[in-house]
Amino acid sequence: MPNTKFCIGSAESRTPALLEEYDIRLVIVLMAENERSEIQDRSGQIEKLYRTDTGKPVRQILYHLIDMPGSNIMPIIDDIRVELAALGDDFQGNILFHCMAGRSRSPSVVIGLMMHNVFGPGLGAGLRTGEMSPMPYHEAYESIMTVREIEPDPCFIYQLASIDRSLKKMEVCGSTLPD
Repeated sequence: MPNTKFCIGSAESRTPALLEEYDIRLVIVLMAENERSEIQDRSGQIEKLYRTDTGKPVRQILYHLIDMPGSNIMPIIDDIRVELAALGDDFQGNILFHCMAGRSRSPSVVIGLMMHNVFGPGLGAGLRTGEMSPMPYHEAYESIMTVREIEPDPCFIYQLASIDRSLKKMEVCGSTLPD
């Protein structure tokens, strides 16, 4: 995924015209079970193919996640890391992460992925070009805030701070980061 960019948006951002305009080929949806998503449930993680205005296929994966104390984003971040790694370097196009408003769930997951360097040295958006060490929480948060106003849920911030601490410990100990 060397030239892949990521986008963060709301539910309204998955129109065929916008998917085409931003060359989106994968949509990762983070919605509560009771929010409308036009997708048939298959135990939490769902795939569906969309098409852009010109008919290009767009794969969609749905994760059930709510903005409430006790919601755990850690397994979702880990699962998305595996999904993105499976795409490999042959993946063409960009990735849209969206939730209902695009202000808490999707930015929180993207921050977690940025902290794990999932997007590689260029981060798709030209941020932090060339670096492969873990990105601290505050840096990932500020990187997104430069292009979009976000407001992660406090329970997500707490979990992301936990990732931040564990990645710093791994760096201090000289450990290599797991893939």
